[in-house]
Amino acid sequence: MADPTGAQPARAPFLLASSPPFFAAPGVDTLLYMVLAIAAELSSVSEQLDTLRRVVAAKGVLTLQDLDSFVPTSSMAAERAARREEFIATLLASLASEADALARATTAAANPPATTPR
Repeated sequence: MADPTGAQPARAPFLLASSPPFFAAPGVDTLLYMVLAIAAELSSVSEQLDTLRRVVAAKGVLTLQDLDSFVPTSSMAAERAARREEFIATLLASLASEADALARATTAAANPPATTPR
């Protein structure tokens, strides 16, 4: 998101404030961090899921077909939705921060402080 005031976009919350940007174009770093966060989460979950499926099938607790045909209850679906919303909020936090900063800058530019005549 380009800032009309020329201010730097907000940094992803998990970065040190002093870390330099990788890319010159505003917002590209934020997008990169979002993609990296998704990739890390997906990698971790994929490994956990693979492990779980292999252990459960090997122990004969469930078959892979049982796992693949599972349908969650409404309360399970609600829990999953809550976790998904939390993940999305975390992922989009840097964009929300950037949007808030841009909104404040735009409002400040449109409503400069009144000067008192001397």
